[in-house]
Amino acid sequence: MSAVEIADDFPPPEELRRQLKKSVTLRLDPDVYHWFKKPGSGYQTRINAVLRAYMNSIQTRETKSSSFSKVAAKKPARPTTKPVTAVSHTRRAAKKASPAKSR
Repeated sequence: MSAVEIADDFPPPEELRRQLKKSVTLRLDPDVYHWFKKPGSGYQTRINAVLRAYMNSIQTRETKSSSFSKVAAKKPARPTTKPVTAVSHTRRAAKKASPAKSR
């Protein structure tokens, strides 16, 4: 029998260790539970995948919003309404005074 050689660039054992999953009790609505269980075994893995995707989307959104808020903080706030100027005020008054067009 010959010995098996391992390449020098093989990762150390601490990198190969898999993070253990946390055992929890989760209360689900019956229809949600049955929907995940319907395809067969692996329903806990499917639930975990959905929760992970949700978590990642929230983390991405938080990262984008925090970087956006840093940029937005540098810009002055825009007014929510347009200022009334003499020209726009005059146009409104002229519209009210003109007769309505008939079709």
